[in-house]
Amino acid sequence: MGIRFSLHLYFPVSRLECVLNEIIKLTEPPSEGRMSIWLPNGKKVVVPHTMKLVPDKSRRRITIGSNLLSFDTVLLLSLDSVIEEYLRRIHLQPLDRTKKYGVGLLAVSIQTGENYAEVSISAVSSSQNEIMLKSPVMHGTMSSLIKDCDGVFALIDTETGNGFYERLLLADTSKVLSIDVVESNYGEDIDYIVTTAQKQLAI
Repeated sequence: MGIRFSLHLYFPVSRLECVLNEIIKLTEPPSEGRMSIWLPNGKKVVVPHTMKLVPDKSRRRITIGSNLLSFDTVLLLSLDSVIEEYLRRIHLQPLDRTKKYGVGLLAVSIQTGENYAEVSISAVSSSQNEIMLKSPVMHGTMSSLIKDCDGVFALIDTETGNGFYERLLLADTSKVLSIDVVESNYGEDIDYIVTTAQKQLAI
């Protein structure tokens, strides 16, 4: 199956509405459907998705310390050399640098702790790995999302490490953070991940 790189963005739980609304602005108009998500503050956000089966309402509610909630969508991004190289294999006609293009199906996943939420953007196909790892436009878009919604930081997961999650800091990919898999309850303890990363970054 191979490695699938992903981006992990961390926000206060109270800022999830902002995050989802900003992601909606980046998405291609849905061809298949929309899904209502209920937030911990009781508000509802309707997101575009490409799933054929929509989870029932009990699985579309984000609560503090909730299990994973996810949906698939397509982000529209401007071209850079990495995205252009990916799209050349798909588009038969020349690409227009003044336009934005869908970079293929991406999985958006949300997990919450008591204080923080993790929003992950994951590559569905290994052909998208270079976009997740190296695209300046993708990284800039995610950095803007962090800034606009009072995020803490963003990490790139390269699926490496023995007993640890080794993730690159999006803002400075020369910095590698190491997070104990067991102590983080295999990625389920979002607050632990945030506080461990903050200590390593001395935030």
